[in-house]
Amino acid sequence: MTNARRPTAVSRAAVIGSMVPGTRYALHQITKRVDGSIPNVQAALADCVARGVLRKAMSGKRAVYWVPTEEEIQNEQPDAKRYASPQATLQGYEATMRRFQDLCMATRPPRPAGQTIRSVIGPMQKAPVRPDEADA
Repeated sequence: MTNARRPTAVSRAAVIGSMVPGTRYALHQITKRVDGSIPNVQAALADCVARGVLRKAMSGKRAVYWVPTEEEIQNEQPDAKRYASPQATLQGYEATMRRFQDLCMATRPPRPAGQTIRSVIGPMQKAPVRPDEADA
């Protein structure tokens, strides 16, 4: 019989505590530091990244994770500035698409505060025929 070790749950605190701020780590390095299994460490890392405690970037084919330094946190731009629309005058195709988007948004009814609008694009369907149009 082998002495197989059962995988243990890895806490977010253990992952963050094993990392030095500003130093980038690959998944396997963090797994060795916390002595956990890869799936458990991946789950903890994903949770930390989603909460904004850790940063993630791709380095070649591998993802690297790090705890941001105070300087990185201070230099971070707010989301509104990071994803702002271009302020230049649109021309050609982009101008046409912007006018179409504005027209669509102008005809859309107002939405209640806090409601998110999600649109699903699917196959086109025929409009139902009204009974008075069926006779024509």
